[in-house]
Amino acid sequence: MQFAALFKWYCIGACAISMIFNALLIFIANKRKEKVGFYRFFTQVTVLIGVLYSLGFAIAQPLWYAGPGMLGFFSIAPWSNCEMSIKIAFQVWFASFMLIILIMTISFMYRYGLLCSPRIVSWFEIPRRVAVTICFLTMFCFGWMYNSNFLLFAESKEVRQQMQTKFSAEYEVDLMISYVLTDNGSANRSITATLLLTTAMQLQIVIMFFCGWKIHKTIKIQTLSERLKRMHGRTLTMMIAQILAMLFDLFPIFNPIIVIYFTEDYKRFLLRKGSSIIQWYCIGACAISMIFNALLIFIANKRKEKVGFYRFFTQATELIGVLYSLGFAIEQPFWYAGPGMLGFFSIAPWSNEEMAIKIAFQIWFTSFVLIVLIMTNSFMYRYGLLCSSRVVSWFEVPRRMAVTMCFLTMVCCGWMYNSNFLLFAESKEVRMQMHAKFSTDYEVDLMTSYVLTVNINDNALAIRSITATLLLTVVMQIQIVIMSVCGWKIHKTIKIQTLSNKLKRLHGRALRIMTAQVLNPVMFLYIPSFINLLGMFVDSDFGDFPKASIILAMSLDLFPIFNPIIVIFFTEEYKRYLLRQGSSIVQISYSKSRDQISVKKTRST
Repeated sequence: MQFAALFKWYCIGACAISMIFNALLIFIANKRKEKVGFYRFFTQVTVLIGVLYSLGFAIAQPLWYAGPGMLGFFSIAPWSNCEMSIKIAFQVWFASFMLIILIMTISFMYRYGLLCSPRIVSWFEIPRRVAVTICFLTMFCFGWMYNSNFLLFAESKEVRQQMQTKFSAEYEVDLMISYVLTDNGSANRSITATLLLTTAMQLQIVIMFFCGWKIHKTIKIQTLSERLKRMHGRTLTMMIAQILAMLFDLFPIFNPIIVIYFTEDYKRFLLRKGSSIIQWYCIGACAISMIFNALLIFIANKRKEKVGFYRFFTQATELIGVLYSLGFAIEQPFWYAGPGMLGFFSIAPWSNEEMAIKIAFQIWFTSFVLIVLIMTNSFMYRYGLLCSSRVVSWFEVPRRMAVTMCFLTMVCCGWMYNSNFLLFAESKEVRMQMHAKFSTDYEVDLMTSYVLTVNINDNALAIRSITATLLLTVVMQIQIVIMSVCGWKIHKTIKIQTLSNKLKRLHGRALRIMTAQVLNPVMFLYIPSFINLLGMFVDSDFGDFPKASIILAMSLDLFPIFNPIIVIFFTEEYKRYLLRQGSSIVQISYSKSRDQISVKKTRST
């Protein structure tokens, strides 16, 4: 992969991770605001600035050039020809750059005031003085932005031409017409602006150093309780760590991690019980799944003319994967399998919201059956392309498509009816068993919350539960047989039929991708599920093996993450689009601008 493509995905990926981590910190800060007090406002402002910095960085995707007496910033984003967007992104990025260190300076002053000077604290808490402080900071910000935009940077054709020569071919950008920021060191105003910015930065560093040293000395000398000493010492360490994190572009990612790590109440809230690991795992896996699946849908839409009809199977799989991840993240399911018993319950913090958990379970179960249905149909369609045009017609001819959709809808409805009204039935015995084993560890009340139970020890419920289990197993086996037959037929046809090498490679690659897609849910979805389903027919109590239950629960959320990776890896057109050096948008823009320049030169001659 070329540096340009790598840097673009680095910017977007860093922005996405930053948004997730900062959203998590905001959520925790609001939940524990009574425990932290006024200082949480500094945390929230820092988070907001970090998010703005990440967004500006992701949109601008900036690189810079520094040479003898020269400095230039330019964008290598695919949309670098959109001058207004890039200009706004650069302004947001520069403003955030300044605001981060400004907020850190103020937080040092506030912490110093708490220990040494109540008068300083009053400038942050008394309304009239707060207004004066805000006015001063606003003036400082405007001064910084004016200095950056109208003094430091000035249009320089020499610098622009130099950057065009060095970078235009490598990064496929036209720096003669796109938005760039240039600084020619020979200009007096640029040197003056540089000195002003450097002085402002150094002044803030001196203030932070002075306040930090005073806080440290006060903690050592003043007669404070051990608890207060630990609290102020931890806060000072946290602020120093935040300052050091500002040395890197990844500050918006490191900052929320640092704040959570050094704030004991935040850390206790996040890691309060064993269940929290699974809870955050579910949410994190959902976020990653959303990003990967959105990326695949974006690429599929961009390259639809190269892939054709089969992209609809890809899009349907991604949509189902997203629904599956959402359902899984909302319900955060756990289960218990024992002799003649099976139970599903939610360990989410909102497990007492019965309707939300019930809907999430229905989404999860529906996605569960839709995944294997889509896989089966994709095998049949690929088989039809090679061996039977009649099979293909059931996916392309409108009337036959309607029949296919009706049939698939009936299968889904049958599956859901079987799951909701035959397999699962209310059992107080199973509910009490699960409550005794899991309520303390996972902080859930399983006597009142929504649970799904199976009890084949109860003769009244046993027949319908066993019948439902057999029906589900038979339906799954039929679809596995269909996929196996279609896969084998495709393989044999590729080997025997007189196809061109290009078509053989195409169908062979399609078969490999479908096989990988089937193995993915089999390994991470159906095997763990059927282990639990069959667990009620053995003598072992799965509740006595908590680690095994956790591993099985966590493996279920990996399918929607691996699926888009598999599709991109095996689809050459998608892989080329993702890993190419520049984007088609930039190439078109560059070629157009180059043609315009050549036309102008021709006219002038």
